[in-house]
Amino acid sequence: MRAAVQHEYGPPSVVSVVDVPTPRPGDGELLVDVHATTVNRTDCGFRAASPPIVRLFSGLRRPKQPTLGNEFVGVVVETGVGVTRFGVGDRIFGYIEGPFGGHAESLVIDQDASIAVVAAHVADELAAAGTEGSHYALAYTTAGRIGPGTDVMVYGATGAIGSAAVQLAKHLGATVTAVCATDHLELVAGLGADRVVDYTAGDFTRDEQRYDVVLDAVGKSSYGACKVLLKPRGLYMSSELGRFAQNPLLAVATRFSRGRRVKFPVPRHDREMIEYLGGLLASGAFVPVIDRTYPLERIVEAYEYVETGQKVGNVVITLTAPTAPGPRRNADLHATAGTGRRRIDPARRREPGGVERPDTRAIWDANAKDWIELSRAGFDVYRDLVNTPAFLDLLPPVADLVTLDLGCGEGHNTRLLATQGAAVVALDISERFIRASAGLDVSGIDHVMADGAVLPFAPTSFDAVTAFMSLMDVADPEGTLREIARVLRPGGFLQFSIVHPATSTPVRHWIHDADGVRRSLAIGDYFREGPLEETWTFGAAPDEIKATVRPFEITYARRTLAGWLNAVIEAGLVITAIAEPHATEAIAAARPEVADTRIVPYFLIIQARQPV
Repeated sequence: MRAAVQHEYGPPSVVSVVDVPTPRPGDGELLVDVHATTVNRTDCGFRAASPPIVRLFSGLRRPKQPTLGNEFVGVVVETGVGVTRFGVGDRIFGYIEGPFGGHAESLVIDQDASIAVVAAHVADELAAAGTEGSHYALAYTTAGRIGPGTDVMVYGATGAIGSAAVQLAKHLGATVTAVCATDHLELVAGLGADRVVDYTAGDFTRDEQRYDVVLDAVGKSSYGACKVLLKPRGLYMSSELGRFAQNPLLAVATRFSRGRRVKFPVPRHDREMIEYLGGLLASGAFVPVIDRTYPLERIVEAYEYVETGQKVGNVVITLTAPTAPGPRRNADLHATAGTGRRRIDPARRREPGGVERPDTRAIWDANAKDWIELSRAGFDVYRDLVNTPAFLDLLPPVADLVTLDLGCGEGHNTRLLATQGAAVVALDISERFIRASAGLDVSGIDHVMADGAVLPFAPTSFDAVTAFMSLMDVADPEGTLREIARVLRPGGFLQFSIVHPATSTPVRHWIHDADGVRRSLAIGDYFREGPLEETWTFGAAPDEIKATVRPFEITYARRTLAGWLNAVIEAGLVITAIAEPHATEAIAAARPEVADTRIVPYFLIIQARQPV
């Protein structure tokens, strides 16, 4: 097998990729084919023996363990005698600081190590980067007792630790202020931070807000500098020892203080920790930020890049073509060096400077109960009689295609895709919709709760992407289209439907003839774009039912026709078909409530392909 090895301490150049014997599992051990790993600060420290104290653990004169790599994802290919927790074929991930070994095509690990099965829909790159930074972040959120009502500042929010800390703190209910450089303001806002501070625009310690916890996730500040930011009983923590190892010393000195304190928590890694992180990855509450990926043969370059101090999130090393999320077909899943990843928190997004963007998850969670009941009762007649039939007529064959259904809602159209033989990953931002769709337990469908603006999947993961009336509901349709293009394989296609931009305008009213029959539609304010708000319900529902439900409150991304077409083109996709659904004469006669779609188009369907 190929492995990155070193026989002395030093700079990245001491590492070389060579052939070494494949290890064999002993009693209670697993042999794992490694799919992906990372290069991180811990690897750099052990490779260079910096700080020198690491030699006490890794070898005084030369490394005891020639192959580093403290986190990994891979598949169990052989088990030793007495193994009961895992079986051959299990896809697992884990944190293995101490024994290391992740920088190799195969590794042997004890079944009781900090490892766990990883959810099928979590891409290899994300699983591989899911433990090192996050287990430090978990130690800080635990030591800081971070939860609802806690005001937290994270300095260095773009690193592996900082980006994880922002997400974990938000998951726990804290109010988070994140500090980063100008270039990364949007990314960090997307992690879920309630407020983002640009440290290049001024001294962040002059911030007027006071915090329960200040976390320096890069170790470039100090308690003395940050003390002014703390509330009277506030807590300072840092990921580094600090000058003259002051941070652990200050933790001892302030331990019993009734005022401001310092803590220097030592993270643990065990089964409970890894299973907790695995749950966050599976739910989408934590999505590691991926800066770059390199093949194993270029691991020296990866080390050199990490040591520039400029990485954003994690640097991943791929050893095989990584697995894609969900049911599998023979999709090509190679990740390329320089591939960017960022995480947009599904519940709350803010622009740099603290301007709140539409709270998409909250909007749809609030609409979910009545929407599900009314649509499943048959009152979504425009969907059932007009839009979905036209969508499926235009749709290319999807049998055996790995298909992402973006904005699956309660799952009606997702199930139709599955009945056509697609292997479907159903994604929605609303937990209530995901539960409703998953609750029907239809085979061939995996469910993921995430934001379409930053998809938690590897590049080229899908043969097809569908979006039934959902792209207009995202806060950033242009960014979402770019993400769709990223996860589509060459030759794969996207098909989506939206309200027709030419007829669904901010100002519109029907014109009737002398008999009161609708004849034409007057429209206005066509060029008005941006998020617009509407309140409505399913018109086909009887009045007595409508009187018992709260109207849906919708915020949607209004774009002109040119705006939508250009967004598809600018995402790098080639438009191949367009349709304007309308009721047939027979349906219009039988169901007069949809007859108006024969006068003007209500919907637009666009199909586009990823160039080969």
